[in-house]
Amino acid sequence: PAYIVASGGNATITSGDYRTHIFTSSGTLGVTCAGNSKGSNKIDYFVVGGGGSGGHFIGAGGGAGGFRLSNEYATPAPTMSPLANSTGITVTAGSIPVTVGAGASFHDGPSASYSNRQGSNSVFSTITSAGGGGGAYFSQEPGSPVPKGVGGPGGSGGGGDYNCGTPYPG
Repeated sequence: PAYIVASGGNATITSGDYRTHIFTSSGTLGVTCAGNSKGSNKIDYFVVGGGGSGGHFIGAGGGAGGFRLSNEYATPAPTMSPLANSTGITVTAGSIPVTVGAGASFHDGPSASYSNRQGSNSVFSTITSAGGGGGAYFSQEPGSPVPKGVGGPGGSGGGGDYNCGTPYPG
C-alpha cells in the first residue's frame, strides 16, 4: 500500500494516520505522492465560502458562506454532517489550487448592490462553495437599484430587514 503525501496550507493537524491541511488564505496543496487504492488515494475536503456583509442603515445581517464537505473515510455521526458527500477526491501527483473566499466588507448607502455585499466563493480542486449573500438594507429612497428589504443570494442568503423584508434563498 502507498499513501498520499502532500504539503501546503497555513497549518496542518495530524491525528493518527490522518493529516489535515488548513488554508486560511489562497495557496496550493502540493501532492508529491498520490498513493494507491490499497493505501489511500482519495482526500476528504471541507470548503467554506466567505460570509456576506450586513445591510445599510437598519438592515439585516449577511448570510454565511456555503459549505461543501466529503466523508470518504467514514467519520461517524454525530461528528460528521449528514450533508457530506460520501466520496472524496482522487488525487494525482501535482498541484491543487486552493482559493479562500474573503468575507464581504461593509458598503454604506442604499445604492450598495448585492454584488458588493456578497462574500467571495472558495474553491478547492473542482469543489466550489458560494459566498454568503448580502443583508437587506432599509431605505425610503425611491429609485434604488436593489429592492428594499430583500436579502441577496449566496451560499446562505442574506437576511431581510425588520420591515417585513424577505430573506433571499441560498
